[in-house]
Amino acid sequence: MDSKHHRVLLIDGDRESINLMQSRLQKVGYVVHDCASTEQALRLIDNKPFDVIICDIDMPNINGLEMLERIKKTAQIPVILVTQTIRTEDALKAIRLGAADFFGKPIDIKAMLRSIRANTAPYTEKLENQRLSNYLSDVSFSYQLNVDDFFQEELAITFLNFLKRTYPLPPSTINVLQMCLDEMIQNAFLHGIFCLSQEQRSLPQKQYRALVSRMMCDKEKHNHQVKIQVNLIHGERMVRVSVEDTGEGFDYTPFIRKQTPEIHFEGTGRGLLFISQLTDSMYFEKNGKRIIIEKHFNSQ
Repeated sequence: MDSKHHRVLLIDGDRESINLMQSRLQKVGYVVHDCASTEQALRLIDNKPFDVIICDIDMPNINGLEMLERIKKTAQIPVILVTQTIRTEDALKAIRLGAADFFGKPIDIKAMLRSIRANTAPYTEKLENQRLSNYLSDVSFSYQLNVDDFFQEELAITFLNFLKRTYPLPPSTINVLQMCLDEMIQNAFLHGIFCLSQEQRSLPQKQYRALVSRMMCDKEKHNHQVKIQVNLIHGERMVRVSVEDTGEGFDYTPFIRKQTPEIHFEGTGRGLLFISQLTDSMYFEKNGKRIIIEKHFNSQ
């Protein structure tokens, strides 16, 4: 999506963080405004339209979570939250309140740009989708990913944008599904096909990509695929997503029994336990080679 003329509001008390983010966003064409306090930001939001807001959680007086809650009461502006200290309860609350995304610092700029692009869909498109939904019943589609597809960016966003074009899902539901599908695809490749250890997945980005690139050249790996199935069940107001790999599976019983999630933003992925907290149900089939999630939604 063309970034030209999209307006971004940065809210952060750290001047260095604002300058870095502002420079990168302006370089790709975004119109950027910044605020050093949430009070100042609220006044600015009342007077100027913004396409997306990026806010630090750890702001004084009105923190980022309170800011998100206030904005969602009066507007449907996508809000992306960032934080220096990752706290599980903050991440879960942010997403449940309708945060468009959640990032730890230092921020992965490429991932942030992908998130911004995904959250600046034209409003007219949303209206057309809403009208179309009156004539739809269920929606179902499937896709197969090959090993060569692993480094393609925005795979989850691409699938969910296809779904959004046929049904006006609430933004909060799309956000949750995007995060979960990203994680499920990563798991299918990294665990099911490449069989990477935690140590390998936590390598510096350059070494990690080099390792995976070598594995992608393995002829045996090229016989493997990842299968994605998405079903929107209109009558139940529910989306069911399954991701299946052709690996050997794994012992998934710890993920069913453990109740307290732990978020791992380091390395790759945020964890199946995180997914289980965001969705209404998560279960496994085929000895762990297939993971299925279900998420209910309210009509817009």
